[in-house]
Amino acid sequence: MYIICLTLIFLPLFYVPDVLQQETLRLKQSLFLNIRLLTHIDA
Repeated sequence: MYIICLTLIFLPLFYVPDVLQQETLRLKQSLFLNIRLLTHIDA
């Protein structure tokens, strides 16, 4: 049951159109950069 839920959640991620995938990649990169900037400011 648990595995079925996980597959239902993750399957759409593999069938995402290229445009959406690129957008999510950009979002992840910007988030990563923001986190790095924040950690640098804290340190």
